[in-house]
Amino acid sequence: YVFAADEIRKEIQDIRKSSAGTGMMGVMGNKGGVSVRFNLFDSSICFVNSHLSSGASKNDMRQLDFENINEKCMFLGNPNQISDTSCPWRRNAKSYEEDKLIEDHSHVFWIGDLNYRMVANTLKEVFDLTFAGDIKTLLTRDMLNMEKNEKKTVFQGYNEGEITFLPTYKFTPGTNNYENRPDKKIRAPAFCDRVLWKTTCEESVKQRSYDRAMLTPSDHKPVFATFEVTLCKIDQAKERTMLGDTYR
Repeated sequence: YVFAADEIRKEIQDIRKSSAGTGMMGVMGNKGGVSVRFNLFDSSICFVNSHLSSGASKNDMRQLDFENINEKCMFLGNPNQISDTSCPWRRNAKSYEEDKLIEDHSHVFWIGDLNYRMVANTLKEVFDLTFAGDIKTLLTRDMLNMEKNEKKTVFQGYNEGEITFLPTYKFTPGTNNYENRPDKKIRAPAFCDRVLWKTTCEESVKQRSYDRAMLTPSDHKPVFATFEVTLCKIDQAKERTMLGDTYR
C-alpha cells in the first residue's frame, strides 16, 4: 500500500504495479518482490518490497533474487495514456507510454526482509555481541554490508542510513526476546529487515529516521524510515516559451 496526503494525491500520475516470484523453480511466490511506481510532479518514484532467500549460506541465491526482481518487475506502459497534450513536446513524449523497469526512476526505495545474516564463528559470539549492545561490531559481520563493500552486484548504488538499532531477527513470537530456547530452531540474531534507497541526485533524498518497531506478533521486528525528498516540478509556462523559442 502507498498512502498519500490529500494535497499531493492530485499530483500523482501514471500509477503502475508489478511483481516477481523468485521462490521454488525461480517462479513461486514464497520469495520475490512486489512493486509500485508513479510520477509525483515531474519526478518518478518506485517502491519495492521484497522477501529474499533465507539462510546464512544463501548469499548467491539472494543476489540472484535481487537480479531477478530487477529484471522481472516490468511496469507495462499504456499507449493510450499520455498525461499532458498541452504542448508539442509533451504530446510527442513517450514517458507515459514506455515499459519501465525498477532502475528507470528518479528515486527507488527498496524495503523488506532481505534475509542477510551474520558471519561469525559461533552462535554464542553473535548472541554475546547482541546482548552487549555492540551494534558497531555486529555491522562488521553483516553479510549485506560485506557484499556491498566487495562490490558484488547486489544493491550496488543503493544507500542505507546508519543502523542504530539491534538485530531485527530472530525473536520468540509474542515477546521482545531473542529466540534461544534449547528446544527451538535457533538462529543467530541478524539485521534481516532493511530500508535502502537509490536516487539520480544524492542531494535530493535525506533520511530523517531509521529504526525498528518493537511489535511482537512475528519473529521479526519490522523496520521503518522517514525521508525528505526534493522533487522536480516543471514550470509549464516557461517550458512552452522555451520550446517556442527553440522551434522558431
